[in-house]
Order: sequence, then C-alpha cells, then structure tokens
Amino acid sequence: VEEGAFYDCRNLTGSLDFGDHVTVIGANAFSSCQGLTGTIELPNSLTSIGNNAFSDCSISGALNIPTSVTSIGTNPIAGCNNINAIIVEDGNPNYYSEGNTLIEKGSKKLISGIKNSQVPDDVKTIGDIAFYACTGLSEVTFGSQLTEIERNAFYTCTHLTTIHSNAVVPPLS
Repeated sequence: VEEGAFYDCRNLTGSLDFGDHVTVIGANAFSSCQGLTGTIELPNSLTSIGNNAFSDCSISGALNIPTSVTSIGTNPIAGCNNINAIIVEDGNPNYYSEGNTLIEKGSKKLISGIKNSQVPDDVKTIGDIAFYACTGLSEVTFGSQLTEIERNAFYTCTHLTTIHSNAVVPPLS
C-alpha cells in the first residue's frame, strides 16, 4: 500500500483486512481515515509499516504485529485512541510489546503507546510522538533506564496529569 494511498479518505469505513500478499504499508497510508472504526488485520506477509500509517483513525481493538514485520516507522497509530492493546507476536526479530507499548529491541526505544500503557523499566528512549494525542493517558511512570524523551512524545496528551519517575538523572554540570 503506497505512501498516503488513502490519506484522509473519509468515506473509507469499517475494518481493514489486508489478505496474504501485502508486504508494505507506506507512511500515512490510512492516516486521518476517521471512518475506519473497526479492527486492523495485518497479514503474515507484512514486512514494513511506515510512519503514521494509521494515525488519527478511529480503529479499535488490538494492534497485532506479526513476526514478519522487521521495520516500523514513527508511531503508526498516533492519535488512535480506541486501540486497547498492542501485541507483537513472539519471535519477532526487531520488536516486542510489553505493558501495551511497542518497543524496538536493539535500541530499547518505545515507538508507540496507548491510553492504558505502562512504560517498561528497560526502555531507554521514548520516541518522537510515541503518545501523540493519546487523550486517554492520565498517568505515566518512567523506568530507571530512561535517558531520553524525544520531541513531541506526549504532544496533545490533554489528560496527562501525573508523571512518576524512577529514572536516575545525572546532575547538570
């Protein structure tokens, strides 16, 4: 599915089921498709999900990332407040999910979070727009390994009122 293929298609409704032959979902492919209120079924043939692929949609249910996915851009579900779980299949070489977050294994970078996420203790970086427009997020706890929060990580999280931190922050010199 090409980059921006269905961007802002307001008449596109229901769920997404890609079948068995799609390998790439490009950046912003389904971004701003507010009529998408059902679920997303990602195929086992999928290898890449682009930046903001499903951002600002009303999709619901769980986001299940197949083992075959080896590349994920900046938060593919930014602003999708109806998603209730993020699950990466066991055996995925590059990603895992924990506490309803999507994390890149090598860098320990949190790519996506949802309203009921718990930031795992081993996360080192919270990525750019990781919780973008996550209006249901009211509280977050940072683990002891956190060293960086990238730009706009919590942009327009309008109900975020409480932040706890177990991070050890070095003194300013």
